[in-house]
Amino acid sequence: MPASRTREPLMPASRTREPLRYALEYSPWPEKQLPEGWQQAWRVPTGACSEAASTCAVTELPIVVYVSSLSGDRRAAKNSRWALDFLVGKKVPHAVVDLSVYPQVRSHLLAQLLARELPAAASGATPAAMAYSEVAQAEARARAEAALAELPVIDLGGARLLSVGEMIDSEDHGELDPLLQHAITARFATTPGK
Repeated sequence: MPASRTREPLMPASRTREPLRYALEYSPWPEKQLPEGWQQAWRVPTGACSEAASTCAVTELPIVVYVSSLSGDRRAAKNSRWALDFLVGKKVPHAVVDLSVYPQVRSHLLAQLLARELPAAASGATPAAMAYSEVAQAEARARAEAALAELPVIDLGGARLLSVGEMIDSEDHGELDPLLQHAITARFATTPGK
């Protein structure tokens, strides 16, 4: 290759101004899914909610599934596909956030996982309790990072975060449908008189 020849840019010049939009076009995951008949399946009043669901932003849907399309882990890809197929099969309206497209969301998700793992800090703690608290915080952070490494993470309307294993366990014990019902109806609740 001659030294005078310049390399072509990887992205066309028109797309360099919007790298996230360009990356989003190549994400294998759909941005949101509204399965046919989801209102009837979850007993959500029809009307304005179908328009609200189809025009709402990704983060406004009741269930958000965090995945990564660039993960080298085959198990994470398999679990992500399984979770998305499972939610579509149950007719759950959900959004998909690809962490490889939106890397800034990873820190927000880590903070949510850390809040789940770390109990509320006690005020007026003794020095020994504070030292124990530092150890507990470090352990909680390690657990939160491990949970983030095990994608997908399913957010049930901000009330609870589940891994695939927890979702399967909840489904096996009959606990998942009430959690999904609560998240869906809380999001698409209509006020009287509308």
